[in-house]
Amino acid sequence: KYEAFVNQKVSFFNQSIRDTLKAKEVIREMELGIFPSFIFVALPNDHTYGTKAGKPSPEVMIADNDEAVGLLVDAISRSEYWEKTLIFIIQDDAQGKGGDHIHPQRSVGVVVSPWTKKAHTSSVHYSMPSVFRTTEMLFGLPPMNLNTAAAAPMYDIFIDADEAPDTSPYDAITPQVPYVENTSATYGAAESAKLNFEGIDEAPGLGAILWHYVKGADVEPPPYAKWNDE
Repeated sequence: KYEAFVNQKVSFFNQSIRDTLKAKEVIREMELGIFPSFIFVALPNDHTYGTKAGKPSPEVMIADNDEAVGLLVDAISRSEYWEKTLIFIIQDDAQGKGGDHIHPQRSVGVVVSPWTKKAHTSSVHYSMPSVFRTTEMLFGLPPMNLNTAAAAPMYDIFIDADEAPDTSPYDAITPQVPYVENTSATYGAAESAKLNFEGIDEAPGLGAILWHYVKGADVEPPPYAKWNDE
């Protein structure tokens, strides 16, 4: 069963655990030689608690998430595994109003490896199944299902065969974000208190709260934006 391959020290989705703590647990295992050929790491704190009173502010939680990702890349890039490693960094959606300015199904995706092109922005229409399809091909596995079979492999992100890999390490940056908690006076605190943050995608309306928290209560999203609930 898959439970035998899951680190039970930290919960899969528990925003009360700092993402940096999860990252350090992965690094601790790696330094002990525990580094399987495939690792899935969930760092959910960039979902935030919205502006729920008594919880860390969205800025604090996103900074924690950013730092955790940086710590992982920093440690792996200095390890014996680096030259054979490919890291996919993907984000979940924000749910509902407040999504990406082009389309709610579009999301940030970053690929890190000595074998990927540097500072390259792909214009190919990739999808989540594209990530899985590329992973399957790297392991020499057949498609898991029709979704991955039909997905575009991410060929254009890699360097050419005659190019040398760049194995230089990554230097993580420590975010300079002071720790601040939301209060009952923070914009959207009352609405945030009604949301369920105990599971994945169980807080509809979170995107709208975060949009107005950052942009202002009277600032509406641009008219060309599209949302999950439209």
